[in-house]
Amino acid sequence: MKDFSILIADDSVFFRSILRNIISEIPHTVTNIAKDGKDALDKTLQLKPDLLILDMEMPEMNGTEVMEKLSKIEHGTKIIVCSSITPDGAEATMKAFELGAQDVIAKPDKNDHGENLKLLTSFLRPVINKMRFVHAYPDRKSKITPRQKTEPPKSSRATSRVKKHDILAIAISTGGPSALMHMIPQIPPTFNGVITIVQHMPEMFIHSLVESLSHKSQIPILVAEEGMILEKAKVYIAPGVKQMGFEHRRGVTKVKITDDPPENYCKPAADYMFRSLSTIPELSVIGLIMTGMGNDGLAGARKLKARGAPIITQDEKSCTIYGMPKAVDSAGLSDASIALEDLAEYFFKYF
Repeated sequence: MKDFSILIADDSVFFRSILRNIISEIPHTVTNIAKDGKDALDKTLQLKPDLLILDMEMPEMNGTEVMEKLSKIEHGTKIIVCSSITPDGAEATMKAFELGAQDVIAKPDKNDHGENLKLLTSFLRPVINKMRFVHAYPDRKSKITPRQKTEPPKSSRATSRVKKHDILAIAISTGGPSALMHMIPQIPPTFNGVITIVQHMPEMFIHSLVESLSHKSQIPILVAEEGMILEKAKVYIAPGVKQMGFEHRRGVTKVKITDDPPENYCKPAADYMFRSLSTIPELSVIGLIMTGMGNDGLAGARKLKARGAPIITQDEKSCTIYGMPKAVDSAGLSDASIALEDLAEYFFKYF
């Protein structure tokens, strides 16, 4: 197996050492070091690493400035940002996603060094494995050919030619922030439905994602809270480290936020959201599974499909990681596989 090359860019000698030690235990990896932003830019262009782990707060040139420079150059390096869990750090991270970052590692801030090391290792290993997968199969094409449709999918409960739906429920993970920033701003104020989203991301970054989307979008974007009433032409994003479900009584649907266990190692989990919606017969739901690693959303998509809900997947070519959509496509659950740039327009047809 060819070595996976990683460039660590951080102005802290101590933090660089910690990252390097963690990565050294991952087989077939080679690391190099950049001491500041300018060094990171120069070495990325010189060494062309497979992955750049980029600190957002550095002298000479901060992480955002490095990303802005790299966004104008063909370099082929995947980028994950390493950010402090603070409002400023989260805001910079959202900017990095807009500029092409694939994922984020949160810098732990516990008082216990051992706990920080444990947390950082748990953050870093899965993200590196995701990026290695993307690098190993950059042009990988699935043998699955989901059914393509030129007309909007119809619920099996439809009584008219085109069924009008109540909720668009979205499952999304790696590559999600940039995908959502492309899709959600295209939704018009006249959108006659509710959008609910599970995005796998640390809690602080969820709030910054909502804020960033709010600046760009034509409809309100909210972090879902216990007891919120779902209203049309609004987007509700599940909070970090909580599960998001729903209850429907007397014609009103409310958000239910719980501390139930993770599913598929995810909290929030798309399966949890999909399953909750599948138990409410009064609601007509469409499930959308977008870019992400793993298979969160598959079991929930089965539940939705069983009650007649259409299931849509983001197509392989436009995904950062074609993992979650592929799981649904491979199971034969997808009614249509749609490119990211076409998703918003596609859904106009039946809301």
